[in-house]
Amino acid sequence: MALKDILWRAARATGMADFERAMNDMRTRNNAYEWLMQRPAAHWSKSHFSTHYKSDILLNNTSESFNHMVLRARSKHIVDMLETIRLILMKRVHMRRDQIMKHTGDLCPKIAKILEDMKKKSMEFIAHWNEKMNSKLSLPMVPDLD
Repeated sequence: MALKDILWRAARATGMADFERAMNDMRTRNNAYEWLMQRPAAHWSKSHFSTHYKSDILLNNTSESFNHMVLRARSKHIVDMLETIRLILMKRVHMRRDQIMKHTGDLCPKIAKILEDMKKKSMEFIAHWNEKMNSKLSLPMVPDLD
């Protein structure tokens, strides 16, 4: 397996066990392991990312959105380009500020909708309890009418 593939496996690993396996593979194959160990894994591996996020937007999506916003400004001279980008960002921040000032909930509207949808779907399950306080969830049996 190529070093690039091992690195991506370590970066995309969502669990510590997968991360450790990828890093062990890297340690046996290349001296890049020492170089990576000097950098905090929280900066480059999903397995070390914080699970407490403040936004539901992925970084890549944010970058693409920003690049699309400033596309027209990029054809201008540097000072005009920076001024145009500054104005675009000021308008965007002001618009978002106005939107959030109207919001009264504890969660972002998008996350609140996802949570509400999940609550509705969870009503379809039936909980089966036993005497040991264990439980099992199952979907109700629905006859196939076809």
